[in-house]
Amino acid sequence: MVGDRAGGRRSGGLRCARDAASRNAGASDRGGASLLVAAVGLLVVCAGVAGAAVIGAEAAHRRVRIAADLGALAGAPLAPRGEPVACERAARVLAANGARMASCVADGLTLTVRAELDVEPWPGLRTVTYAEARAGPATAPAGPDHLTSPPASVTGPP
Repeated sequence: MVGDRAGGRRSGGLRCARDAASRNAGASDRGGASLLVAAVGLLVVCAGVAGAAVIGAEAAHRRVRIAADLGALAGAPLAPRGEPVACERAARVLAANGARMASCVADGLTLTVRAELDVEPWPGLRTVTYAEARAGPATAPAGPDHLTSPPASVTGPP
């Protein structure tokens, strides 16, 4: 036999075995990066879904606040006629805006409305969000003197 064979093997066979062993040494690490990328992707998707639920709940709360404000503003001019009339008008405006009346109190010229709205931020998870609004005249300073006497800075020399 010639020098390229020793005992029926090639002399380069030892080198091929070493290359195969070094390639298989990292075989247990194969796919680890794919699992990491999949886990990070799942985390991003879950965070996005949770964020969408929070944004949806906040939008519903804004909606019920606006409905309560509009209901109170609509019913306040009718408050002197009595609570039933003013609250009925407020309830109609709330319903037109997708909310329900939770409570309504007319006190003189002021109407206070509490509205509620069902929210489902997550499928199967129902909750109710509330908002309260008050409409009526602004309160004036006490006493009749505020209308007749000028402020101290306006008064001139005696």
